Amino acid sequence: MIGQFYNFLTVALNFGNGAISTGIVKFTAEFGEQRAELRSLLSTALRVTIISSAIVSLILWIFSKTIARLLFESEIYHDVIKLLASTIILYALNTAILSILNGLKQITLFAVINCSASFLSLILTYLLVHNYRIKGALVALVLSQTLLFFLSLIFIRKQFWFRLKYFSDGLNRQLLRSLGSYSLMAVVAAVGMPVAQMILRGVIIDHSGLAAAGYWQGMMRISDGYLMVVTISLSTYFIPKFSSLTTDTEIRAELFNGLKFILPAVLVSCVVIFLFRELIIKILFTKEFLEMKRLFLYQLAGDFFKIIAYLLVTLMVSKKMTKAYIVTEILFNVGYVSMGYILIRMTGLSGVTIAFAVTYFICVIFLLLFFKRLLFPRYGT
Repeated sequence: MIGQFYNFLTVALNFGNGAISTGIVKFTAEFGEQRAELRSLLSTALRVTIISSAIVSLILWIFSKTIARLLFESEIYHDVIKLLASTIILYALNTAILSILNGLKQITLFAVINCSASFLSLILTYLLVHNYRIKGALVALVLSQTLLFFLSLIFIRKQFWFRLKYFSDGLNRQLLRSLGSYSLMAVVAAVGMPVAQMILRGVIIDHSGLAAAGYWQGMMRISDGYLMVVTISLSTYFIPKFSSLTTDTEIRAELFNGLKFILPAVLVSCVVIFLFRELIIKILFTKEFLEMKRLFLYQLAGDFFKIIAYLLVTLMVSKKMTKAYIVTEILFNVGYVSMGYILIRMTGLSGVTIAFAVTYFICVIFLLLFFKRLLFPRYGT
């Protein structure tokens, strides 16, 4: 249930902020402290955010029972959906704030806000789960997203751009069209993987039962948890960095420097996690989850290839290669679901992690071929 809601939350929150966060990072990085251009961007972004979150909020509120029934096979948690509808605008506004900080390369402040929010979220989650069990966990997922907004306001109150005049220029149609390209990419990404996971979760439940779906969910949480350190670092640093680079030589040097630093760190992490997988399971879960041990090998291999793909896809996003990005996302998710469906039925639960590793390996090969001229200019013609 938590897994299904987490995937749905990802989709809803991305639609709630108009899926423009990457675009805000990109253009904030380009404009820097050019006050007139920045004012136009922030004013446009604010209006898109408010309108998008209002629309999504209304949809969630009206169809709360239907959504609850689809996610949980019961209407009992429809009030959690209504809570999300009531607070989604705060999440959307906070996402815009963090995107501005990211674009202005204020990484220290960005990190402090996120770390502080994570600590508060941990306390909130513990209290709610301890007192209200499953419902508490679902509510914590919603409220922890909104806590960030109030925390961010405290930290940014003295920023030069946090003034009414920076949000009062109205809607810039040219910027709106440019942000639209990033929205399209973000929507595809926001819908693709969560929906793929929801489909595969259903296949696992049908073929291997609820417990097996729980083991896979636990494995995915471990994977997402340690990779989040890398993926947030990549998006925080490389999107504004790639956006500011103009020549192939500069981009190629930045890519290879990133790979030289990141891949050894990820490889070491994967090896350590694999060697201590039983201890990790016992610390994070209960002894019943030791069945997860057989999922680690292919999941960690997939994680390694995922990081290579993620860095190359980040270049696509920062350079607004909209068509290529959308095609890559669609092919990957269709391939992942198709291969997962076949392998789960052939090999059981481990089939979903085999599909994960193989699909990401194929994705890396595809991306290397796509960027062949950039990465390997001698052989790119």
